[in-house]
Amino acid sequence: MSHTLICNFTIESTRGRVYWWPLLFEAMRQCSLQFASPYLSNGYGRYLYDRENLQHEQNDEEVDSVAGSFKNLWDEIYGGSHVLVSFWSKDVDPMVLEVQVGEGMDPSTKNVGLNVGGAEFMGRPEDQARERLDRVMGWMKTVYEICQPCSGEVYWLYAGVHYDPWASFGRSIAMLPTSGAGYGEPEKTIVEQILPWGGKVSWLDPVPIPKRWGWDFISLRDAENVE
Repeated sequence: MSHTLICNFTIESTRGRVYWWPLLFEAMRQCSLQFASPYLSNGYGRYLYDRENLQHEQNDEEVDSVAGSFKNLWDEIYGGSHVLVSFWSKDVDPMVLEVQVGEGMDPSTKNVGLNVGGAEFMGRPEDQARERLDRVMGWMKTVYEICQPCSGEVYWLYAGVHYDPWASFGRSIAMLPTSGAGYGEPEKTIVEQILPWGGKVSWLDPVPIPKRWGWDFISLRDAENVE
């Protein structure tokens, strides 16, 4: 079992999933993230697809994780498959961000999910963990801007447990309901930031990151240039 940092955005839109993927590709470009995996040749990347076979009465599904070209990926998206796509940072020690687009709770919304493995932060020096988490927050802010109008929340998932949100986009973190699974000490303060284009993000500081047993905490206040 591993920890996963999850950011879920709810977009107010009736447009289909195919509409949102080119915008997300542009967001990844702005974040200097690439589809091509540093561990594969020929520009291939990794993605998981979930196909619904509508030709069968029982609505069969085909799910697989594959390495393929960008054209292979786009064929899946354009053909109606649900996909979870890995994007890589251009570092010596690259981080990976997983992105997916799904249907919302009602026909007027879509969901965009961003996932980062807890191993990207665990066991690293505090300054490095802070720099990585700050960079991931920057990725989230870019997606938040390009997917307007939307709102979002950030939380940790571990062993099927959905921990309390610790960051929020579009509304104060104080307005979000808790799941009942908290992070414990230390005492936290709410930090609110207005983004250059007018969007709002708030988070509980210091921010939890997983360790082998429990949680460590690091402050993003200075990294985000918030007074």
